[in-house]
Parts: sequence; C-alpha cells; structure tokens
Amino acid sequence: MSSSATGIPGDPESVLDLRPVDESLASCVVDEERVLVRAEGDLRMRRRLAALGLRRGAPVTLMMRTAGGGAVVSVAGSRIALDRSMLRSLHISTGEVA
Repeated sequence: MSSSATGIPGDPESVLDLRPVDESLASCVVDEERVLVRAEGDLRMRRRLAALGLRRGAPVTLMMRTAGGGAVVSVAGSRIALDRSMLRSLHISTGEVA
C-alpha cells in the first residue's frame, strides 16, 4: 500500500489531511493576500525578516514577479524585494485571510 492518505474515515493515514496546509510564497498568486505562517532559515535571517515585518501572522501580498525568479511583496504598508530562495523559505497559509 502507498504512503499517501486513503480518505477512509477512521484510517490513521487520513489524519494527515487534517493538518493546516501551507505553501511557499514562491507559489503564491500575484495580488492575492495571504498570511505568513513560518520562515525557514537560520536565526539571524529570521530576525532580519521579522525586522522587515515578515513575521508569523503578518498579511503578505505578492505584488509582482521579477525576471530572475524573485518578487516584490507588500507587508505592513511597505514593499520588499525578495530573491527566489527567500520566497521559497517563507511559507503562507493556503486559506483565505480573515
């Protein structure tokens, strides 16, 4: 049997589907506001991102993509340019912003 969830009620594998789903900011749609749920990387990088307003619970909007794979995001009334690797290290919720 495969390791994917079966969708059968009561099956322990189907419990995996109940966890909150997140995706990287790199896969976000332009002009769609989402909520930042976590940032990967070392402590120094996470502190720098937090100083820029990119912290857990912050509403983030992908404003535009750049030619090199980066993007400009809007957070806390500011626009910040991020490279491709930084976009991949930031994770957003896939649900709607309340």
